[in-house]
Amino acid sequence: MPILPSFSCCFKILTTTAITLAAAQESPNPQFETEIFDTSQVFRQDVCDRVSLVHNGTLDFKNALQNVEIRPLLLVDDSFISLDDGNTINEESPSIAIEIMDEACRLAGCTWRNSFAAVKQKTFQSKLSSPEFSDFGFTELFNWTTATYDITGTVWGATTYL
Repeated sequence: MPILPSFSCCFKILTTTAITLAAAQESPNPQFETEIFDTSQVFRQDVCDRVSLVHNGTLDFKNALQNVEIRPLLLVDDSFISLDDGNTINEESPSIAIEIMDEACRLAGCTWRNSFAAVKQKTFQSKLSSPEFSDFGFTELFNWTTATYDITGTVWGATTYL
């Protein structure tokens, strides 16, 4: 059994190893949207009780996310993650990241389509180029997204959105 880190990483560890596709809404949920770099709202969930159950053998690791509705932030870039003109998932031709999220959740028994937020790449670029956030970069963007949401759906690299 892997050694699981403290509270702040509990969800990340569970989702990287074990992430049901539900017939659900195909648009971002306004309930889980916030301004970029707004630290007053946090949509991450505490799943550390499940980690404790895995540690003590009460819960099988493969079932750790069963029935959890995860809250991802999708960074829409029209390559790996795209939404159609109506800001909805194109079911006939979903982007690769949408298919990965669907399959990961199917395997883990969790859902995501009722609880995701989405931000366009241009919005991030605009925010990062404003004077208020001129000192912000990749690290701050990564830290904010992972501190605010359960999962961030994007391609992370040293030049992402900068």
